[in-house]
Amino acid sequence: MNKYYNETVDTLKARLDKMAEEFNGTKSAAAKKTKDDTAYRKAFFDHLHTGMPTNELKEGSDGAGGYLVPDSYDKELVQALSEKSILRRLATTITTTHRLKIPTVNSHAAASWVQEGGSFDFGDETFGQIVIDAYKLGDAILVSDEMLEDSGIDLEAYIKESFGERLGIAEEYAFFNGDGNGKPTEIAYQAGVARKVASIDELTLDDMIDLYYSVKAPYRKNAVYIMSTDAYLHLRKIKLYNG
Repeated sequence: MNKYYNETVDTLKARLDKMAEEFNGTKSAAAKKTKDDTAYRKAFFDHLHTGMPTNELKEGSDGAGGYLVPDSYDKELVQALSEKSILRRLATTITTTHRLKIPTVNSHAAASWVQEGGSFDFGDETFGQIVIDAYKLGDAILVSDEMLEDSGIDLEAYIKESFGERLGIAEEYAFFNGDGNGKPTEIAYQAGVARKVASIDELTLDDMIDLYYSVKAPYRKNAVYIMSTDAYLHLRKIKLYNG
């Protein structure tokens, strides 16, 4: 019995493609990219240790004596930011290359019942626009020559952990308190105030329920509460009549 008898068409096609690659001395673009990323990544972090450039770094030269961070490491740093940030995990992330203009609908016209063959009026929708711009957040780490020359230090992991923590803290603060001047605008900037209390000590569970239902129904479905540690601690300590 032919050993290929039970193989599917896709399996056979994959085998033929692999044979063609070997015959022509070529590899798939995905395989080549993975190899190049691995080589460049190693060369990049070796350069941080030794200061000596290698041929692999030429592809990532920025023309000013520096080298671009490996793409795969860039993604890992973004992942580290998500682990440090509450809002990054809750929000929808959109990757852009330029200023993003998002059209919005500020108000809807109301529908009305119309008799068969009757006339109806056109409602006026009002539209707006939200502009999302890019902001630059920087950080730098000063490392001694002794640490750089110590091959036992996992410099890659250290930089990722340190940058992820410090950038994540700064980013989170701007998401909650940013004024839009060279940084993001805080999430509460355009939000209406549903209920006010004089202090955290006066916050009740009824206030939280009122807050929840102050949001329009379509947005309540996946809504979450975001609050300070002090507010959360106060709510957790609220007891029923029986303790």
